[in-house]
Amino acid sequence: MSEALLNAEVIGARLSPEAAEWLRGIRVFAAVDSTNSRMVKLAQSEPIGGLAWFAELQTAGRGRRGRRWVTPFGRSIALSLGFELGLPVGALGGLSLAIGLAVAEFLRYQGIDEVAVKWPNDVYIGGAKVCGILIEAVTRAEQCACVVGIGLNVDLPAGARTAIDQEVTDLRTHGLSMDRNGIAAALVSVIVQAVRRFGREGFFPRRSAYDQLHLCQGRVCRIVQGDQTREGVVLGVTGEGALQVHCAGEIIEFTGGEVSLRPTAGPG
Repeated sequence: MSEALLNAEVIGARLSPEAAEWLRGIRVFAAVDSTNSRMVKLAQSEPIGGLAWFAELQTAGRGRRGRRWVTPFGRSIALSLGFELGLPVGALGGLSLAIGLAVAEFLRYQGIDEVAVKWPNDVYIGGAKVCGILIEAVTRAEQCACVVGIGLNVDLPAGARTAIDQEVTDLRTHGLSMDRNGIAAALVSVIVQAVRRFGREGFFPRRSAYDQLHLCQGRVCRIVQGDQTREGVVLGVTGEGALQVHCAGEIIEFTGGEVSLRPTAGPG
C-alpha cells in the first residue's frame, strides 16, 4: 500500500487527551542523521520535556549497543520523545521494558497475533523484530532528562531487510492497515502514558505483564556480556527491570547495559 507522509498537525490532532496535554512541540524531519542524537544534544542546553520528533529518513539511526537502525524513507516510524521525570539515572531501570510492553500491548489491541517483548528493549512479532527502543539519559544542572527513541517497522522493503543482520518483520505483513500518522499518534499516546506511570510507580507493577509476553520466558538462552558467555533458563524480570536467569545452579541477575540475550531452545 502507498504510505502517506507524516504530518505534525495530523499526528497532534489524533493524540490521546493525556498526550495532547503533555505535548509542547512536534516536528517531522524529511531527513536527519538521528533524531535521538539531535535531541540528546538539545537536552544538554535546555529542557526537552514534551517534545516529539519524527524522521521520514535517518542516515545515522542508532540502536542499542551502537548498532545501526535502518530507516527507509517513509516506511517506518522513527520517533524521539523527550521527558524530564525528576528521577535520578539510577531510578530508570525498567523504563525500556515498560515502554516495550506498552508498544506490544498496543499492537495486540490492534489484533496482531504473536506479539512479544524481548528483554530489554525490543518488540517481536512471530519471532521477528518489529520495534527497537533506545533510551538515553542526559544530566544537566542536577536534572535528568530522558530521550526515548523508537524505531518501528511499518512497511519494510525487501532491500532494507537484506541490510539488517537479524530476522525482521513489519506491521503491514501482519495486516495492520492503520495509516502511519495514526500509528505515530498512537505510539506517542501509549508511550506518554507508560512513561508517566513509570514516573509515579516505577516498573514493579508491570513486571508480571512483561513476563507473560516475554519471548524468552522459561526458555534456555545464551547471555553474552563482554567476552563472557553464560547459558541458562530465563526466570523473569525484577521490579527494577533486571533479568533473572538460572545458570549452573544459581540465579543470576543481569541489567541492560552491554548484555545480549539470545534464545537457544524452547521452554526449559
